[in-house]
Amino acid sequence: MRRLAFALALALALAALSPAQSRNDDRVILVLLDGIRWQDVFRGADPELLNKEAGGVENVDAIKKEFWRETPEQRRAALMPFLWSTVVQRGQLYGNRDLNSPMRVTNKFHFSYPGYSEMIVGFADDRINTNDPIPNPNPSFLHYLNDQPTFKGEVAVFSAWSAASAMVNRDQTKLPVNAGMEPMTFGKKSPAYDALNGMKRNAFHLHPNDPSDAYTFYTAMEYLRQDKPRAMWITFGETDTFAHGGRYDRYLQAMKRADAMLGELWSQLQSMREYKGKTTLIVSVDHGRGLAPTGWRHHGTTIPGCDETWLAVLGPRTPALGMRANIPEVTTSQIAATASAAVGVDFATTNSKIAKPIPNAIK
Repeated sequence: MRRLAFALALALALAALSPAQSRNDDRVILVLLDGIRWQDVFRGADPELLNKEAGGVENVDAIKKEFWRETPEQRRAALMPFLWSTVVQRGQLYGNRDLNSPMRVTNKFHFSYPGYSEMIVGFADDRINTNDPIPNPNPSFLHYLNDQPTFKGEVAVFSAWSAASAMVNRDQTKLPVNAGMEPMTFGKKSPAYDALNGMKRNAFHLHPNDPSDAYTFYTAMEYLRQDKPRAMWITFGETDTFAHGGRYDRYLQAMKRADAMLGELWSQLQSMREYKGKTTLIVSVDHGRGLAPTGWRHHGTTIPGCDETWLAVLGPRTPALGMRANIPEVTTSQIAATASAAVGVDFATTNSKIAKPIPNAIK
C-alpha cells in the first residue's frame, strides 16, 4: 500500500510539473527588418513610387508586373505572401494606421541604432544618439535571458549590421554575436560555415562592412539547426540600404526576399521537435520612413512619419487575432518585454523604465 501511495503521489507530482516544464522550454526569435514603412506592408507597392522620377525604378513595366495589383489587399499579398497568409491567419499584425492600429518608436531620433536599442532594452535612451558602434550602456532582454540558469548559452545574435555587437555590448555581456562581415566562429562546427565565411570574404556586397541579408540569414539558420538556441535576434539591412539609395524597385524586392526567408525560417521551426509548438516569431522594424514621393528615401526627427513602425507576432501563446484594428497605440519599446513574456520571463520588472508587454500579444 505504501508503494502504491508513493507511486500515485509521484505520478500526480509529475503531472503537475508537466505544464510548467513545457512552458519553460518555450523559445523566441526576434527579427528586425531595417526601415520598412508600414505603408508598404499594409498597402503594398506605392503607386507614387513605381516610376523613375520618384522611385528610381529602372524597369517600370517589369516591377509593375511583379508588384502592382488593383487593390491594396492584392498588392500587399504579392509583396509579402508569408506575412499575409500564415501570420495574418494564425498570429497578429500591428501598425496599420488605416485601421486605427498605431505603433511608433519612443526615441526622438528616428534612425537605426536608437531604434535597435529601444527594441531590445525596452526604453529610449537619449545617450543612444548616433549610429556609431558605441557600447550600449543598457542591458538588453537577450543579456538578461542569457544570465538566467535555464537560458545560459542558449541565446545568440546574428546581424547584417556590424554595429550589432556594440548594441548588445558583446565585450561585457559575452553574448555570442555574428555581425557584419565577421566569420562565424562559435557553436558546433559545420562545413556550411566554411562556405558562408568564404562567400562573405569574396562575394560582392552592397556595403563594405555589411553583407547581404542572405549571408546573415543562412548563418543563423545553420546555427539554429546545429545548436538549437532558445532565443535569437536576427537583423536584416538591405531594405534600408536600397531605400537610402533611392531604388524603390530594389527595396520592394528586398522586402519580398525578407518575407521569403521568414517563411523558410518558420517552416524550419515547424520541422524540428525542439521548436514546433514552442516558438514565438516576432518581426518588427527600427524606424519608419518619410512619405512618398520625396520623403521615403530617408528618416530622422525632421522628416514626418519616421517614428511610425509595425510588428508581426506568431506563436503558440499568441491568440490568432489577425490584423489588429481600433486598439490603443503600442510602441517599439514594448517588444523587449513581449519577447521575454513569450518564454515566460518578466523582463519589465528588472527596470522601471522598461515598457510592459503588448497587451494580448502573448497569453
